[in-house]
Amino acid sequence: MKNLMLKGIRQILKLLDAGGRDSHEEQPADSQPGREDKPAQGSMMIPACSEPTITNPSPSNRADPVPDPRRIETSISDGLREQTLACAFLRKSVESEMAELCRTYRSSMPPCSLQLFAWGYPKGSPPRVLYWVRLSKKQRVFDDSLVPIPNKRPRWFKVLKIRTRGDLHGAIHWNGLDRHRRTVMSFYDRWWALNNSHSLLARAMQYSKMALDFHLGPPCPGNDVLDFLMKHDLRHLEGPGVGMFVMAWQMGRLVERNLFALEELQERTTGLPVRLVLAPGPTEFDRAVEWEHQLSGQRWRTLLDRSLNTLKLSPQDLAAIQGVASECKELMQSLSKRLGIIRGAESRLAKAHRESTQVLEQCTPVECIPWIPGS
Repeated sequence: MKNLMLKGIRQILKLLDAGGRDSHEEQPADSQPGREDKPAQGSMMIPACSEPTITNPSPSNRADPVPDPRRIETSISDGLREQTLACAFLRKSVESEMAELCRTYRSSMPPCSLQLFAWGYPKGSPPRVLYWVRLSKKQRVFDDSLVPIPNKRPRWFKVLKIRTRGDLHGAIHWNGLDRHRRTVMSFYDRWWALNNSHSLLARAMQYSKMALDFHLGPPCPGNDVLDFLMKHDLRHLEGPGVGMFVMAWQMGRLVERNLFALEELQERTTGLPVRLVLAPGPTEFDRAVEWEHQLSGQRWRTLLDRSLNTLKLSPQDLAAIQGVASECKELMQSLSKRLGIIRGAESRLAKAHRESTQVLEQCTPVECIPWIPGS
């Protein structure tokens, strides 16, 4: 009886040991079928010598430098919008100073034919350039017989070609202002500085707007854009600054869409034998592309066809990887182009603002010295 009991206990223990070994040999629930958790020894692939590769002996389950999937708080167009506002407000102040300089000249000089004129086109628009002009006598619209003369509108002034100080000295003499030569010449430096400053700002804003307009087309702001403009109190901003501000915001949104599309493309390649890995670039909005083999952990900067042929992939996986590579190439080209446009426009505006400020600082404003009759 004891022997039978001992045999039964031994059989039960054997069954328990067999069940424990089977449970240890089962495949984990979260592992993928047909994929090893660790690469087998000797499975590392040796790339061709002509292919640019990055060798990384670390295990394949390392943490990749994937960008944060949350919405980007800072936009690439923030700097461009700031430079646009700075140039627009500086240009507005230069235009107001042009009109003020003409009033200062008239109050500092006796009634004369040599005048400063702030020209703006169309009529009523802010001035664009300061001209030295010579006033002409008023032409009679009617003759002695009171018959209207069918001529065009009479011209009230003539624009003088003043390029240097010598030209202005000659204009002073021919207009009979030799006694007021020093007063007239005191306006030359500020006149030159305002014209030069306004030219720098206007050309920079025009070229930057053309670059943005060529890529985007005419700005069509929606309700969200208008709310954004009202938030930054752009109601007091006039001229080309508003259009550039809207286009810069739209270009920033396009860059963000490229970044989000690249992140979605990376997520799509997680189940493929060769996956896409996005590495941080030189700036916050740049990305570097790498391709990693899931089993070996080997990475390539450029995914070539001969590299895929050595992996012996199935036709379905090969077609999927090639499609992802083509889409990634298009997204990276679009991202690089848009970043180049934004940074080029930003640098152009920053340079114009810096040079315009330097020109204005070199010439001090002219003080208003009222003219005394009889002097």
